[in-house]
Amino acid sequence: MSRLALKPPVVAVRNTVLLAAGAAGIWAMAGFLQKFGTMDPFAALRPQKPNPEFDSFAGLMLKDVEMKHYKGDKLTTSAKVKEIEIRRDRRYFDLKGITNGLYQSDQGPMKFAAANGTWNQYRGLLTMNNEVRVASASQDFDIQTSMATFDSKTRKVS
Repeated sequence: MSRLALKPPVVAVRNTVLLAAGAAGIWAMAGFLQKFGTMDPFAALRPQKPNPEFDSFAGLMLKDVEMKHYKGDKLTTSAKVKEIEIRRDRRYFDLKGITNGLYQSDQGPMKFAAANGTWNQYRGLLTMNNEVRVASASQDFDIQTSMATFDSKTRKVS
């Protein structure tokens, strides 16, 4: 069987069309991937208009949250929080209305509550202020103070 031979000008046109179609496809795919890579999955949760009650550094606001932090598969910290503002850099979480907190320290479990606090995502620090209350789960102590810090990496309270 003989192959149908195309004349050289037809082959050149066919190859040029295929090359142009391939380049256009690569260009379209690159544009799609660039747009897809910059999409924000939390965009629908962010306020569309500036809110005077919402900090300009905040990127996301959550209300009535049960917050939990694990070290490996072990729960180290949990609390109910009335309001969390996650800053745009997603490094700090500003907490308001912290209740029913439980921290697993080396000295044993501790209960805590506070009016305000800040969670540092990278350092694993929970710094609480304003009406802070820390108590041992075994009722050994019950402290009310203006500030307390829980360090989940060193598992110490200060």
